[in-house]
Amino acid sequence: MGMYLNPGNVKFEQHLSRRLYVDKTGLIACLNDYMRGVGKYICVTRPRRFGKSVAADMLTAYYSRGCHSDALFDNLAIAADESYREHLNRHNVIYFDVAQIIKKDVDAKTGIKKLTKKISAEIKKENPDIDFDGDDDDIISMFEDVFGETGTGFVFIVDEWDCPFRERKNDTES
Repeated sequence: MGMYLNPGNVKFEQHLSRRLYVDKTGLIACLNDYMRGVGKYICVTRPRRFGKSVAADMLTAYYSRGCHSDALFDNLAIAADESYREHLNRHNVIYFDVAQIIKKDVDAKTGIKKLTKKISAEIKKENPDIDFDGDDDDIISMFEDVFGETGTGFVFIVDEWDCPFRERKNDTES
């Protein structure tokens, strides 16, 4: 379990323990329909303060191989869906929050380079038996190498993807 690769289910578990939690796991059933299909690139958007981060934490907990989330989801709506067990904790998840990168006050290129380096290190640590082609900056090849060796794909969850538009309106390069 890493910070970016398969970060686990702790955040979603915290959401579930709150007094007010609204089950939105029906979204998972919709996304499962698109797994490995032509329309597999999906952007889930909502206005600010409408639960995008909770949804990101839910999806991370559900798809991530870095944890066992049966106990969290068995009593939620997704458990009744036929795709529930097929995808539960079966995918490599890459999760990151763009706001955290922006807060460190780095330009876009530096932030992406640091993030790439950290994700690369986690992928290598998690997959020590894979002989990776290329260098650590070629993260796409690393994803391909992992998939080629293990048959396990990646689910990318990017929270606060719109942060640069809010926080750096005048920084056109970012």
